Amino acid sequence: MKLAMQLLNPGSANRGNFHRLLLLGLLLAWLPAQSLFAAQIDLQVLPDRLSINESFRLVYTATGSIDEEPDFSGLTTDFEVLSNQSSSSISMINGDISRTKTWTLDLMARRQGNLVIPPIPFGRDYSPARAVTVGEPARANSRDAAATADIFIEVEADPRSPYVQQQVLLKVKLYHAINLNSAVLSEPTAAEGGDLVIEKLGEDRNYPANQAGRRYRVVERNYALLPQSSGPITITPLQFEGDVGGGSRFGFGSFGGGRRLRVQSDPVKLEVRPVPENFHGNQWLPARNLVLSAEWSEPNPEFRVGEPVTRIIRLSAEGLAASQLPEIELPLPDGVRSYRDQPQMQARADHSGIVAEREEKIALIPQQSGILRLPAIEIPWWNTDSEQLETAYLPAVEIPVLPATGNSTNRELNKAPADTSPLAPAVTTLASNSGSNRPTGGAVEPSPISSGDTPLPWIIAGFFALGWAITGWLWQRDRRGGRLRGEEIGHRQVIQALKLACRANDKQLTAKQLLAWGKLRYPDQPPPSLESLALKETGELADQISHLARALYGESASVWSGEQLWNAVSTAGDPEHSSAREKPSPLAPLNPD
Repeated sequence: MKLAMQLLNPGSANRGNFHRLLLLGLLLAWLPAQSLFAAQIDLQVLPDRLSINESFRLVYTATGSIDEEPDFSGLTTDFEVLSNQSSSSISMINGDISRTKTWTLDLMARRQGNLVIPPIPFGRDYSPARAVTVGEPARANSRDAAATADIFIEVEADPRSPYVQQQVLLKVKLYHAINLNSAVLSEPTAAEGGDLVIEKLGEDRNYPANQAGRRYRVVERNYALLPQSSGPITITPLQFEGDVGGGSRFGFGSFGGGRRLRVQSDPVKLEVRPVPENFHGNQWLPARNLVLSAEWSEPNPEFRVGEPVTRIIRLSAEGLAASQLPEIELPLPDGVRSYRDQPQMQARADHSGIVAEREEKIALIPQQSGILRLPAIEIPWWNTDSEQLETAYLPAVEIPVLPATGNSTNRELNKAPADTSPLAPAVTTLASNSGSNRPTGGAVEPSPISSGDTPLPWIIAGFFALGWAITGWLWQRDRRGGRLRGEEIGHRQVIQALKLACRANDKQLTAKQLLAWGKLRYPDQPPPSLESLALKETGELADQISHLARALYGESASVWSGEQLWNAVSTAGDPEHSSAREKPSPLAPLNPD
């Protein structure tokens, strides 16, 4: 009692002991409180056996209060984080409140071997580290392992040793014996340095198949590959990635999802051959088949001087893109004029490959009667099936051309005889009024002039003839001057329209105005297409015209700038004063952009 009174008496000598005991009691009370507020972090790895191409799951569970949200960035060194979800729960047992928070992560290992899941900070608390072993794939990429593989990919290429720009058919088959969700199959690409144009053929096909006694569903995709350079080209492995549905052997269903699978095919190697030495055509055309045909715009047309008739020439090819088909040259003899429409190019693609067609419409206007002889057309091409040089051929055509109809313009073209001249009726009329005894009915013939007859009728006739000649000369001069002024105005209008189309970045309108500009620039041989116009130009202008053609007719979209084309056109000079020469036809590119 005495000791207690001394401790409670603030004025006693034991006041310092009291403070010491009080601090000791507070410390003893604080330690259990800290153990109550500290979070317990647990880690679970599912499944216990990991494969390089299959996802696995980490489940972090924090019991108690954590200081901060966890930082999972330490996982990304050896693992790819596919998903991250969290959930919280609060429970009360016998009056005690318990807080639990769970983080569920789906991961995929970046490499094989012995890896470590590092400690993850949850504020001042850390999860435990865990060592894991990532093994080899549980299945193979070919049908040899079909008996045990849930998913595998087959890739077939035909031929493996094509010529440059020859079509290669690539068939991709994805076999799967399990249900798939959110499945993605990558597109084929060439390895670095490989110049390859790739076009998908048709839609995916789905069908059942049996491999090694196991039933699969097959997703088949087909592609056309067009190598643009000779030498070896490697197609990188195609990759499938998808979620496996319920029924997985890993039993992820209780966590609200399936496992993620990633499967790769084997790479495909092509050995591309150059153009054979015995091919001597102007443009390299490797195809399975190539056909040249022609028809008239109407059956059995009648040819007359000055009247146009349209000839339609088609070039179709199996195994070539539309941009590979050349311009159809139609050499014409003297005495006929021609006008070409813009060529129509189209291509259709199915599982057997590409079939392309180019159609040229050429209006022919005979200038004289007689026999019009259109020469034969020949287009050399390379048969990729027989590996031989062949020639598509249109035979020569002989066409009878009738004289023009009875209008003055056509009579002038047909060089009508002098007795049909407008001067002849004037002479006969004056002769019938000269006072000579002539029958009043029927045709009136002029009487011969004797030495005693007056020359007045012939003087008057000569006066009228001279007047007609002067009038015709003045009319032709005014017409020629008006035509020249009209052409000058037309040139300015075409250039202004081309400029506006370029500034608006309108590819279709620019192409139309550019062809109109080309006709003014090359009036003797107006280019019928952008490709032919590009062949007539050089330097930057040729490059920009080719770029526009690829942007219009390319297999894939490309960026095009109308301002750059206009800058090239504006530095090319006045179209009516141009003397640019055609350059040789190179190996045609196939839309590299």
